[in-house]
Amino acid sequence: MTGLTAALLGNLEARKEFGKVGTQSDMHLHEFKENGRQAITIIPAQYPAALKPLSYAVLNCDSAALVVDKLTPQIGEQILAADAAGITHGIVILQNYLQPEALKPILKGTVLEAWPIQTEPDWAAARAHLAAAPERSGKEKPVAVPIDHHFNVKGVGAVILGVVKQGTLKKGETLYAYPEKVISPIRSIQIHDVDVNEALPGDRVGLALRNTPPEMLDRGMVLAPADAPVAIHPSGAAVTFKLKRSAFSRQPLKAGAVVQVGVGMQYVPLRLTADAPGPGQEGTIAGTLDKGLIVLPGERGILFHQDGAPQRVVGRLELA
Repeated sequence: MTGLTAALLGNLEARKEFGKVGTQSDMHLHEFKENGRQAITIIPAQYPAALKPLSYAVLNCDSAALVVDKLTPQIGEQILAADAAGITHGIVILQNYLQPEALKPILKGTVLEAWPIQTEPDWAAARAHLAAAPERSGKEKPVAVPIDHHFNVKGVGAVILGVVKQGTLKKGETLYAYPEKVISPIRSIQIHDVDVNEALPGDRVGLALRNTPPEMLDRGMVLAPADAPVAIHPSGAAVTFKLKRSAFSRQPLKAGAVVQVGVGMQYVPLRLTADAPGPGQEGTIAGTLDKGLIVLPGERGILFHQDGAPQRVVGRLELA
């Protein structure tokens, strides 16, 4: 079976129940094995001070656990982010004697409404539920690997870490890091420190690249073939996306305001050139990007407004 990416939301003190810690940055990646699957749990460690880790967690997971020890504005914000991301497979775990009745009004109308609820933690059952998420499809599609970490290894060169989003990745093929299209020949592939010749959707990989300058790589870039069917929006581009705005996003968003577009491992500022739809409305947003953006076919995004506390999730974006 292929790998699995889960997200931990809510009480991040529960991270010790979701595997041993591996890579650490603004998000921490824990690893555990369950039912024959090797799982990575994304912990948005710097949330709520920073929104980026929350965006990375909800937009890159196959399933999620929401651990609630008390009802706070941040719990509501994370519920809205998970709903905007469309996470259909997950579990709610209640602590401190909280009862489902206290949470159900907040979950109503979101994808989380269908998640099972544990009235007290059963961590083994929670991990098993996360591992039961459907495997990622799309192994016949063009390869796409979003970069979540990258570094230089002496004697090896540039190394990137990421999860295969789609396609069958093969050792020796030549990919490009979009949106700048930096040439990235694949020297070697590792899955959890084991050398392999290929990787499938859902597998977390470490890729050594041949003759690729490490300083030209960045988190959020996507490795894909030269002829990949991707949409590339360069820095400064004028864009228009469809927005389904949350009814809880009430702060006016006028032309000139700066919001943030979360897509995959990207988090890009967008300066609005027209007023955004109002709370609970659907419509278009228009603006100019402060950084290049790559969008895969059918990819979903989230619009955030960092200055909109205590509820900074604006709504769901349709990008294509």
